[in-house]
Parts: sequence; structure tokens; C-alpha cells
Amino acid sequence: TTTEQLNSSLQSKESSDAVQAPSDVCEKCSEIRDMPGMHYAAYNGHTSCLQAFLNREVPPLEMDATDRTALFYACAANRVECVSLLLKLRSEWINRTDSQKDTCAHVCCFFVRYECLE
Repeated sequence: TTTEQLNSSLQSKESSDAVQAPSDVCEKCSEIRDMPGMHYAAYNGHTSCLQAFLNREVPPLEMDATDRTALFYACAANRVECVSLLLKLRSEWINRTDSQKDTCAHVCCFFVRYECLE
């Protein structure tokens, strides 16, 4: 199921972001090992950490092990502020599909996250 796939991808990949996190990222976002730090920040609503990852000179990992973006995770967790920020700075992610061919709109509908669709 999509829920199992989302949980699996949260635990599927050790991230280089965890080692190279910007100095203004919180401890949880900088130490997470099971997904890219930017994805963790988006999923947990850490907007300031997300902004720090996006402002880095070295681009953060855009996709995780299941080809999901931070925008996908922000939508799945109903983090409207993070979704808004990501759409402003990474609008090209809106229609990107993951390894299951799901988009951000799919995850919003599946988890009934209509606020993020607006």
C-alpha cells in the first residue's frame, strides 16, 4: 500500500545530507540517517531547516531512494507552509513521479490533504 511504501522509503536510505547539513539546521534534521535531511525537514514541518537546505551552495539530494522529493513528503504530512515554500523554490517538482508513478497530487488525495492541493 502507499502508506507502507511511504514508511519504507522513510527508512530506506542513509543520507549524505545528514553529514553535510547546514549549520542553521536543527539537530534532528542534521542527524537523521534514514532519509535525506531536506525530506525529513519537509515531512516534519521544519520550515526554517528546509529553507536552510534549499539555500545551500551544494544542492541537497532532490530524490530519496524511492524517487520522492521533499515536496512529496510535505504533501503526505500536510505541511502546508513547507509545501508553499517548496512550490516557490522548486516548482518543477509538482508533477515529478516517484518509483510507483505517484505524484504530489496523488499523495494529497490518498491521505486527504486537500489543504496542500490549494
